Amino acid sequence: MYAVIGGRPERFAPLVDLYRQAGDHRHEDLHVTMSAIGLIAPNSQDAKETFYPYWLETMKYGARARGWAIPSRAEYDEYTRGARSFFVGSPQEVADRLITVGNSPVRAARAPDGLVRRALTDVMHAIELLGTEVLSLIRKEFTEVQATISPRNSPRRNAHR
Repeated sequence: MYAVIGGRPERFAPLVDLYRQAGDHRHEDLHVTMSAIGLIAPNSQDAKETFYPYWLETMKYGARARGWAIPSRAEYDEYTRGARSFFVGSPQEVADRLITVGNSPVRAARAPDGLVRRALTDVMHAIELLGTEVLSLIRKEFTEVQATISPRNSPRRNAHR
C-alpha cells in the first residue's frame, strides 16, 4: 500500500512498476493498494466547501512546522477539480476518479481518508455515501473483476498464507 497525501495518483505509477519489477513474483500476484485524502458529499461543491477549512488548517500546520508557503484557495480548487489530487466531490465524481485510478497500474484504491479533526457527522455521511453510492458505481464498472474474486481466492484472504 502507498498513501497519496498530495498530487495525482498517476504520478506514483513508476513506483508501482518498480515494486512489481523488483518483486520475485508473477506480475498479476502483486496487488498494490492506494490510500488517499478526501471527502464525499451529496454534491461536489458541498464536499469542497466542507473539506476546505480542515485542509487549510492542516496546510497551516505544515507551513509552520516545515516552512512551506500556505497554498491558496485557487490551488485547493485545482487540487480538488475532478477529484484529481484529493478525492473530494460527489459520489459520481469520486467513483469516476476511483475507476480511473483502478484502471491504472494500481489495481485497487482504498476509501479516501480524511484530515484530522474533521466533523464526525461529515465523516459518517461520507462513509455512508461511499458504501451506498460510490461502491455501486465502481462495481458496475468492474463487474468482471468482481466475478473473478470470491472469498476463497481474494487477495486479502491469501495475503497471510
